[in-house]
Amino acid sequence: MYTSRGLLPVALGLVIGSAAAQADTGNRLNHLDEFAHPYWVGADTPKLVTPQWIGEDGIEAVVVLSIDDMRHTGHYEAFLRPILNRLEKIEGRAPLSIFTNSIDPKDPQLQTWLDQGLSIEVHTTAHPCPCLGKRGLNWAKRTYHGCVDALAKIPRNKPVAFRMPCCDSMNSVSPRFFAETFDQFSPAGNFLEIDSSVFHLFSPGEQFAQYVPHDGNFVNLIENYPYPYVIGKFCWELPCSVPSDWEAQAHHGNNNPRTVTDMKAAIDETVARRGVYTLVFHPHGWITNAQIVELIDHVAKVHGDKVAFLSMREVRDRLNKNLLGGAS
Repeated sequence: MYTSRGLLPVALGLVIGSAAAQADTGNRLNHLDEFAHPYWVGADTPKLVTPQWIGEDGIEAVVVLSIDDMRHTGHYEAFLRPILNRLEKIEGRAPLSIFTNSIDPKDPQLQTWLDQGLSIEVHTTAHPCPCLGKRGLNWAKRTYHGCVDALAKIPRNKPVAFRMPCCDSMNSVSPRFFAETFDQFSPAGNFLEIDSSVFHLFSPGEQFAQYVPHDGNFVNLIENYPYPYVIGKFCWELPCSVPSDWEAQAHHGNNNPRTVTDMKAAIDETVARRGVYTLVFHPHGWITNAQIVELIDHVAKVHGDKVAFLSMREVRDRLNKNLLGGAS
């Protein structure tokens, strides 16, 4: 059975749990018909573990490195080059995703990056915080769909993923965005398949909770569920890990070595649970490229071939090929 847009099999739920395990909660597929609830998963939800969709024997977990806010390639190339070189040495390519606001689609640097294995993803053209704020829904749709269509004009590029601006610092994510914007085609007929705006927290304990914005109102969180899941009917959610580099600098300053220690611990916990660790970082002085390389080296030294580095596009491709029989 397929949804009206014909993209995501409702039968997806069959791969992540048994009817017997969920008999006491009624129809276990009800969440697929909910009003775009971004936070429905938790520790007791059936888990789509990495071996179920990765398509390679021996790989237990995935790391996705993603950097935000790009408008000019020069600064990003300089910041990313040591990171990309280290990934190429380990993986033979540089699987990393750049969430982009606006860029010249003819910039030759983009083609170099695509050849190396990067993906160029959507972050809205205007970077509004929050996106569905005072300017209203129609304006929010324009800054979202405009970015989707602009990045689709990059030769050999088709964006697949979105990150909501300021999702690590405020509740900029909303059910209405998924229900009335993400699940619609852009004016040029484009659409995305992955969101990565909901933050994931390992709990209980203070090691990671200390990084959650402490204004008393931050709720853009799920707990103990580092796995892909479905929001509404048309959206994969690939949750981001607490802390992002913004959350880390807000808590204890720029480039703090404690940040890297805790990020390594989150990676280790994700691998133990056979999940996906998605890192959000920026080239704004909150974390150094050497610290990102240190995280990569930690993965290679401690976990070796048990962990794969993937871009957002590669995650989409593996899910479609190995879980959904080639369909979206």
